[in-house]
Amino acid sequence: MQTLDELLSHEPHATFHDATVVEVQHDATAGSAVITADVCVGYPEASTVEERERRRRGRLSLQGVRLWRQDGSDPAVSAPGNWLTAEGPLAEVTTELGRALHRDFETEPYCWYLYFSDTNSFLYWTARDVSFEWEGLARPAA
Repeated sequence: MQTLDELLSHEPHATFHDATVVEVQHDATAGSAVITADVCVGYPEASTVEERERRRRGRLSLQGVRLWRQDGSDPAVSAPGNWLTAEGPLAEVTTELGRALHRDFETEPYCWYLYFSDTNSFLYWTARDVSFEWEGLARPAA
């Protein structure tokens, strides 16, 4: 199984860490989801902030979604969040819910979590197929 960062081709320094999620679409009937995010693609050792903090928008597409579960500290918040600060295989998550979900879905090809610091919330998901596509060119951080 590839990591999500390994899907970020054509940008050698791209990482989902500190990505800004701008849109989340989930279609339970179709078993699909799309997460659109401004991904950090800057060179971490660059001499200027502009070069280090460059962003590029892209779409993470999930097919064959069987699990899509949000878990946050504030039940009034319906969206997962914008500031993605951690992600990884569900087997690595330390929450009780995450561990339970992993036991139920561990045979799925992709069994993943996303953590959003701005809402202190998790999004747990599984998918049979995952792909990533860039939109446009990189731009300076906002």
